[in-house]
Amino acid sequence: MSSVVLSEALLTVAVVVAASIFSVVFISNSQLFVDSQQEKMLKLAENMKVKIEIIFADALQSNDTVKVWVKNIGQKPIPRQLIGLDSNIFLKKRGETAWRIPYNVDTKPSWNFILPNNDDEWDPGETLEISIGLPSGTLGVGDWIVRFVAPINGAYDDYVFSL
Repeated sequence: MSSVVLSEALLTVAVVVAASIFSVVFISNSQLFVDSQQEKMLKLAENMKVKIEIIFADALQSNDTVKVWVKNIGQKPIPRQLIGLDSNIFLKKRGETAWRIPYNVDTKPSWNFILPNNDDEWDPGETLEISIGLPSGTLGVGDWIVRFVAPINGAYDDYVFSL
């Protein structure tokens, strides 16, 4: 009889220890999951602060230049150095292949920008003026699509204009 009581006592202690180990492991892993979800949400919230909108685009066929005006409609200012280096501009004539226009190179195609007030950040509410220089004879009659891809989170907007 005493061996049965001893066996049950040892078995009870073993079950309590196993349950304790399981609960510690479960709680620590669930805390890691919660922490990773919070980190994802913070990053998503930060990325949502960067939004842009192309408000107008036009071209002068005579000098092969496309002008694009892009407004920062987000909540976060974008540093000047990121605008040129980390943004992308694509241009295509409807039904043809798109061009990725490189930033500030010596040969055409190339693009450059002017910040309002010539400051160091593209603040929310400000409009960026972009000039895209194209090789001679590139712009023809038809519908053109310009896409600006913002730095930081890759937010983009398209605009269609006609010549």
